[in-house]
Amino acid sequence: MFDTKPIPFAVRTPVVDLDAVETLGHGVALWLACDDADALHDHLVRREIPIAFTPKDGPFGRYFAFAIRSATRSRHIPAELRADQMTFWIGVACADHVKAAVDGGFAQLGHGKHAPIKSLRKGDWIAYYSPTTEISGGTKVQAFTALGQVTSDDAYQFDQAKDFHPWRVNVDYRSRAESVSIGPLLEELDLTRGKSPKWGMVFRSSKVKGTDADLRRIAKAMSVQLD
Repeated sequence: MFDTKPIPFAVRTPVVDLDAVETLGHGVALWLACDDADALHDHLVRREIPIAFTPKDGPFGRYFAFAIRSATRSRHIPAELRADQMTFWIGVACADHVKAAVDGGFAQLGHGKHAPIKSLRKGDWIAYYSPTTEISGGTKVQAFTALGQVTSDDAYQFDQAKDFHPWRVNVDYRSRAESVSIGPLLEELDLTRGKSPKWGMVFRSSKVKGTDADLRRIAKAMSVQLD
């Protein structure tokens, strides 16, 4: 605990061996005191800061968590990399998982497996298609639920839980992207055109590679400006 003025703070004991990890700040949590956690949360959301979890009651009052991107995981995308020079991917995940990814500013594929995420490179675009709200059951969604651009140079492993260490890339999601049903796009997208009524087979894997034309069609439908 550091009794600094005007804001005291505390540093949690790291949960990893800091000498054994390459990512700056990995495994470190910084606690900051504030008078109104809900107001601070709303301010950070407006600034598009990734939120790990929303405000809730704890032993010391209201608290929440937000993510600070590592210095080794730059969000900068070189200006010379245009949308048509990057690979477009469509990840498949339930809407609940997509929301967590957007809030955290990352992408996972195939329940955190390395194989499907390792091909994503800095500057690539990724859209998420959500068949349902939850991984097991839930209600039907069948919509594109997020769109963003990869900002990590490479995939990295994240210590989400004691026995779960998923592989991720950081993603700069477009906060104004609107969820859009795939129905009206089925005969417009290269991936699904002419494949009714079995178009759903396209999204049976954790990710599919899309065309530049499909990226632009999906982005337009989600009210996202690429250039």
